[in-house]
Amino acid sequence: MGQIYDAFRQYCKEPEHPPTTTYVVPLFKHSISSKHRPVIELRLRWRSRRKVSFEVEVSIAFEEVSVVIRNKRFMAVQTGAAQAKGTLKCEGTQILERKLAKIDLPGKTRSATAI
Repeated sequence: MGQIYDAFRQYCKEPEHPPTTTYVVPLFKHSISSKHRPVIELRLRWRSRRKVSFEVEVSIAFEEVSVVIRNKRFMAVQTGAAQAKGTLKCEGTQILERKLAKIDLPGKTRSATAI
């Protein structure tokens, strides 16, 4: 049980974490990755001339639940955020990479009295 609270103990230390600052601390993190390797076959007069291979990789990282801490107390629990990125390679050479901005997932529960 002590390990659970160790992650929060640092927010009780001053002056590193002043009581006037609000911190959003993720509790759970998960990620999903997927790779696909499509091939395009180039043909001339119905004959196969060459195959061009691609690799598409997409990954999504989730921070599922976060705790809002202020003045050494838990003020709220909220859903986390998600962030996605992807790359495209052609014949082993990366030709495109995109990283989407972090998306905050909806939902928040506030405590009537801080814990």
